[in-house]
Amino acid sequence: MLSHVPYELRVLESQEDIKVLEAESGMDRVFVSALLPKSGGEAVYNPSYWNDSSRIRKANCYAYAMDVICANEIKLQPGSLAGATYKKLTAASIIAAAKKDGPYLGNGRTIRNSSKNDTSTSKSYKVALVLDTSGNLTDYHWYTQNSNGYWSHKQGWGSATNLDASGNYIIDPRTCNRNYGYFSDAHDTLNYSKWGGYLMVTRK
Repeated sequence: MLSHVPYELRVLESQEDIKVLEAESGMDRVFVSALLPKSGGEAVYNPSYWNDSSRIRKANCYAYAMDVICANEIKLQPGSLAGATYKKLTAASIIAAAKKDGPYLGNGRTIRNSSKNDTSTSKSYKVALVLDTSGNLTDYHWYTQNSNGYWSHKQGWGSATNLDASGNYIIDPRTCNRNYGYFSDAHDTLNYSKWGGYLMVTRK
């Protein structure tokens, strides 16, 4: 539990160290060379943990990518833990805000810009930022690489999944289908067509 409590928010470490057997029956096998390289700090893909009714509304895409669970039902925003929430819906603004959050995420994180083939220490893993900046429905979204090499994500208070908008396993978030279609409430489509970049997250 963090001693730093901005906005009366407590952030708890997820059960990232709990080892679970991944049910991969039915998962399309791909050549290992097709998967992006890992560093060793990737969390096990464990949707049953994140999608449990007691937790599903305590992590959005950002919290999921940073591998933290909020103590309350909130949607954690980049920069909110550092007291400097992002100001503009741009990759630069969101990434800068997320980097400031680093010391307050779990037991601490360092976050830096990265690339698809980048690797780092055994406590590190890659995440990716994408954006939808057009139309009535604008948003950002995060993906994270898991220990099996595939990527997963969690839309708001929805379920964690390792599938893209086409129902395919995510090998690379930059090339997967990120057009999630029409949302009647907003009278617009949610299409994260703008690439924000890869980032390397390292746990303390």
